[in-house]
Amino acid sequence: VWLVLLLLLRLLLLLVVVVVVVLVLIVVIVVVVMVGVVWLVLVLLRRLLILLTLMLMLVLVVVLLFLTLLQLLVVPTAVEVIVVRLLQLLVFLLVLVLQLLLCGLLVNSVLVLLVLVVVVVVVVV
Repeated sequence: VWLVLLLLLRLLLLLVVVVVVVLVLIVVIVVVVMVGVVWLVLVLLRRLLILLTLMLMLVLVVVLLFLTLLQLLVVPTAVEVIVVRLLQLLVFLLVLVLQLLLCGLLVNSVLVLLVLVVVVVVVVV
């Protein structure tokens, strides 16, 4: 009986985490679309767009760290590992899209490369 309750609790925890991450990703996607609209309409606010894009990448890196910490805190089953890895891959791809957006805006690509290195290190860890 306790094992069934423990399994249900673990599945509920995984479901809550997945829902939270999906909601965060939806919010991030909506914000990215809004940033794109602002970029098309207000080309003069280039610095603001760069700042917003960097902030979005920071949020995505925090989500990656959260997923990694979740894997370390909970001993995952095979399905949980697959779900968390897929979520990490999705977040990583969003970060890459944001970096491509930044490459078009930033003259200094050293900052983009630095952010890319940080994200790759986070994903590998």
